[in-house]
Amino acid sequence: MNVPDGVTTPLDFFRLFWTTSILKGLKRETNNYAAQAIATKQNAMPHSIYKLWKPVTLNEIRALFVVFVHMCLVCKSNIAEYWSTLEIVHTPFASTIISRDRFMQILSFFHINNNTTYIPFGQPGHKPLAKLQPICDHLRDKFKELYTPQQNIAIDEAICPFKGRLRFKVYMKDKPHKWGIKFYEVCESSSGYVWDFEVYCGDTTLSNRPVDVCMRLMEPLLGKGYVLYTDNYYTCPELAEKLLAKQTMCVGTVRSNRVGMPKDLVSTVLKRGERDYRRRNQLVALKWMDKKPVHLLTTIHNPTTTVNIRTPPEVKEKPVAIQDYVLNMRGVDKSDQFLSYSPLRKKTVKWWKKVFSHLLSLTIIQSTILHNKCSQRNNVPRKTIHDFILQLGTEMAEEFRRKRAERLHQHQLSAANRALTAQPARFVERHFPSYIPSTPKKQRPARECVVCHAAKRQRTDGLPQANKRKETVYWCEPCGKPLCVVPCFQKWHTMDYTG
Repeated sequence: MNVPDGVTTPLDFFRLFWTTSILKGLKRETNNYAAQAIATKQNAMPHSIYKLWKPVTLNEIRALFVVFVHMCLVCKSNIAEYWSTLEIVHTPFASTIISRDRFMQILSFFHINNNTTYIPFGQPGHKPLAKLQPICDHLRDKFKELYTPQQNIAIDEAICPFKGRLRFKVYMKDKPHKWGIKFYEVCESSSGYVWDFEVYCGDTTLSNRPVDVCMRLMEPLLGKGYVLYTDNYYTCPELAEKLLAKQTMCVGTVRSNRVGMPKDLVSTVLKRGERDYRRRNQLVALKWMDKKPVHLLTTIHNPTTTVNIRTPPEVKEKPVAIQDYVLNMRGVDKSDQFLSYSPLRKKTVKWWKKVFSHLLSLTIIQSTILHNKCSQRNNVPRKTIHDFILQLGTEMAEEFRRKRAERLHQHQLSAANRALTAQPARFVERHFPSYIPSTPKKQRPARECVVCHAAKRQRTDGLPQANKRKETVYWCEPCGKPLCVVPCFQKWHTMDYTG
């Protein structure tokens, strides 16, 4: 595990994936896209988001993530209900973080990559994942950087649910969500940690052959003694031999009609519980009869070794290779199971926003796995996914509110400093009373107190003393104003007078 020292809280683990530089990139691209979109909508209605838009700040991007985590915990039918004041659906949390209209504004202009560099489909240089490329590249690097998987790993397909119009949308009948965007994932078998992934996008520059996909995703782990578990979509003698040449073992069920499979083994008739095998150097093709024939390729097991499995009302023997496959092939399924506990179900017609939501949920699961592994190493109780998300959302909200308060405080200080610099000199400099100098009468400065004179002009009660002239022998030399020592000197330097 390559987690830096000092990372202890759920927010710390989450920030390992969503760094400040990534948040700044999201802020920059969102503002850029908003400027481009507004420039094309000069005739927009006065109260539209195009006219009311103001540039998003880094703290508002944090607010966006806080509400996303809230949505993982509280599921509602549409986004507006998170700000609804109806008693039956009211939840006050989101409204304390950001207003509904501002959230919808930012979400409308939310962008990840520079939209001006996007090359449409059918033109040279088109990249199907261009809108998501920075996030995908960053997360793939972070997944591999922060954790080194144990020996047993599995490769399988996952799916991001999506039913909108999309050129590379797929149908997978065995998945809980049949339609969506396909992911190839390499996971640690024991924990379900996704070590690497690849989004299937119909890119003609990449081969989609199962053998090529496996070798491409496994490239950094080749030659390090790993054991790869695959299902019958990927497993074939060609893949097993290529991995074996790179000192990487392989175990997986295989289709009987794969090229290179021994024909006599496939045609062998077995009774339930019986097994047969063929060997070519270190590669073993095993056939075991359960309710139906099970074909398996392995480069690490002895085909004659069995293990007793208790299946009431009897105990039956099963090849160890089959049993190891069952126990270690579930890495991707475990990751999908964790994702189903608290998914970010945000409806959108933009496929890349759906994938972004999927990746955000995945990083929360990855953070939970890393947190629990560190807790296990430090003898600290583990957290369930729900408890982890609860604490993560609480810490994110506290951080956001603290930064908002700091920013408000800085704004108030700046306003106070601006007001202070705009004050007259008599309010901010050092002043002392002194006698008016004795000079000839024609050159003598005026002796009428300016504060009393101002009060006399503002007097409206008609008293006789209101018209009295109040002279003094004191003045403030820097101001050049005659003033009574008490209380006019203090009033002149603390209150606004026009006299």
